[in-house]
Amino acid sequence: MAKTIFMKHRVIFILALFFSFVLLFAVQKPLFMLYNYPLAREAAFGEWLAVIWHGLSLDMTVAGYLTIIPALICILSIWWSGGFWRKILKVYIIVVSVVVAAVFAVDMALYPYWGLRVDASIWFYLASTREAMASVIFWETARQIRLGIAYGIGVNYFLGKLILQ
Repeated sequence: MAKTIFMKHRVIFILALFFSFVLLFAVQKPLFMLYNYPLAREAAFGEWLAVIWHGLSLDMTVAGYLTIIPALICILSIWWSGGFWRKILKVYIIVVSVVVAAVFAVDMALYPYWGLRVDASIWFYLASTREAMASVIFWETARQIRLGIAYGIGVNYFLGKLILQ
């Protein structure tokens, strides 16, 4: 009986984490559009909702990728119990929070300059730091760093609540 309840909690945790990622990514879309409002001001409310709806499949895909490691940790915790699994999950959430926040902050800032969202093509620009930084203004960089840190702390707090419970 106790094992069944314990397994039920693990499944609920994984589902809650997955849908939390989906929610975070869905919320990023209107935030992105608000940040770049001069480029999105012509869009009607229905178009804003359409952006969220059409991005949902990609949001769910990325959420699935990010949920794989916690799911594996939950599976391993069946055989090897101990509090260290929770610590590993906390570190994982911190790393994911930092990466998600950094990509989001950089994406919002670069879109008006590049006209496209950050994807794998950024690695081509990172080969030459001078070219990648050509359109960056110092005060915008400082603002995006602050924004990324604030967003990362928020994401970590939000996801951390799932792990602490």
